[in-house]
Amino acid sequence: MALTELEYEEKADGLLYPILEIADNSRLDQLGKFGKARLAYIHEKHFEYYRELLFTGKLADHCEDYDNRGYELSEKLQQEYLSKQDIPFDDTMERIKIFTQAMDWADDVTLTTINL
Repeated sequence: MALTELEYEEKADGLLYPILEIADNSRLDQLGKFGKARLAYIHEKHFEYYRELLFTGKLADHCEDYDNRGYELSEKLQQEYLSKQDIPFDDTMERIKIFTQAMDWADDVTLTTINL
């Protein structure tokens, strides 16, 4: 973990107090499923890294990056899965089933991949 240099100000009592700013993490509320999964993962498994990102104001950017990469990977995997399937155009229910399987499989693989 990298140490962050802090600036201090001296108060009337002669003590030095760190100047801290709270980062705006409201963007974390707008994350998709892959960004939220990454947030939960680093909070549970790598708490020091999570804390470092939080204190340096990089947590939202980190999770947004994983969210975007996750959706791109999931979409790519879905297309790959569907290209190998024989999709019936006359059976709507079977087509929905295949598309749902593709999405579920791609999301599972993506969640496993991005949390490594």
